[in-house]
Amino acid sequence: MLTPTHLVTGQTTYLFASVIAGHQPILFEAFLAAAASVIPDLDSKQSYIGRMVLFASGPLESYFGHRTVTHSLVMQVFAGFLAYTVLPYGYFLAIMAGWLSHSMADMMTPAGVCWFWPSRVRCVIPGNARYRMDSMGKGELWFVLIMAVSAIPLLALAQTGKGTTGLIRSAIGNISTAREDYDAQKGSHVWSLDVEGRNNRTYEDVAGTYPVIGPYGESGFIVETPEGPRAICRSSSCDLYSEHAGLLKGDPQQTTTSSVQVKRITADSLFDSFAPLLTSGNV
Repeated sequence: MLTPTHLVTGQTTYLFASVIAGHQPILFEAFLAAAASVIPDLDSKQSYIGRMVLFASGPLESYFGHRTVTHSLVMQVFAGFLAYTVLPYGYFLAIMAGWLSHSMADMMTPAGVCWFWPSRVRCVIPGNARYRMDSMGKGELWFVLIMAVSAIPLLALAQTGKGTTGLIRSAIGNISTAREDYDAQKGSHVWSLDVEGRNNRTYEDVAGTYPVIGPYGESGFIVETPEGPRAICRSSSCDLYSEHAGLLKGDPQQTTTSSVQVKRITADSLFDSFAPLLTSGNV
């Protein structure tokens, strides 16, 4: 396949992996995924990257051949282990998504790849040769268009940072499951709650996205509304009744806990003890 096809496929695969992993994508990681998507073609002197580094591509092609060692599972496992050990998780995800996407895309061509190198058996998908794509053919053009269009909804899903389980739970809209996710991850990010329900006092419909202040009871939340903090749960004991609720992950945060141990203290003195923290964040 052509280099532009691999670049687009690497980007889309990175976004898909981000959706699965519940990882919010960032621009630098997207560029890293694109760069990783052309690494396997180091074993070809005719490839774009091969022409840039002939000192490496020449020996690789001479000793191993094209679509062999750099396209192989063993090399990808080795590179993945190394990346996971020394790099941040997002970088690891981007590199592996881009690299793997290259081999998977090349398997869709008639020649396939030696994915199980050093075995010389060529791996192809699909098995029926009639449905594989010739390089620079109409099939490749349609493939890259599908990848490019698919990236749009994948980006929107990945930016939620929910992961596949979180997306399913959000679609169901059960506030109890939203609370379980919050309890498991609180302190790591800023959270908001997307709510549809009603006001338990006025019976008016309520709909909106509200910042989460903290937990309430066993399965509810305290949220910040324009009218002030309100408790929301799935019963009449709260200010707001939840008919549908989805937890939304915001910016990463660093949480610091301070303890005050005294026999007796006034409210003013308690707030004064928190004053230094107000200069660097929210209390």
